[in-house]
Amino acid sequence: MKDWIDSHVPHVVVGYIALVIGYFEPVKNIVHLVVLMSLIDFIFGIWAAKRNSVAIVSRRMWRTIDKIFKEVVIVLAVYCVDIEIGYIALHKSVAWFIVGVEFWSIIETLSKTSDHRVFRLIKKMMQMKIKEKTGIDIEENGQ
Repeated sequence: MKDWIDSHVPHVVVGYIALVIGYFEPVKNIVHLVVLMSLIDFIFGIWAAKRNSVAIVSRRMWRTIDKIFKEVVIVLAVYCVDIEIGYIALHKSVAWFIVGVEFWSIIETLSKTSDHRVFRLIKKMMQMKIKEKTGIDIEENGQ
């Protein structure tokens, strides 16, 4: 019996891994987008720090990895709620919010560090659109 268990444990483990991957397969593109936006924000943050001669600290880099991990876990957890309790696509709203915050951070960095006017205009357009749709002034309530 012990030989049978020992020879089949790897198969069971691989089976469970495939089960988890298959369960979350429908949200893989959303997860990829969340990770991509966080990485782009990270890259532009490093670029801005170098351009402004600000020290890049390892602790802050690790915070980015921690943030990406938590964002992905939140999206996956909300997806589980949507699937198991009731499908209202809340995971998409949460992902939209996370991606929107990352995009805002990227535009803020570019509008502060770039000589191109287009980034300041995009930032202004986003501020106006968010205020129009939600009544929230990002400059007043942000940071």
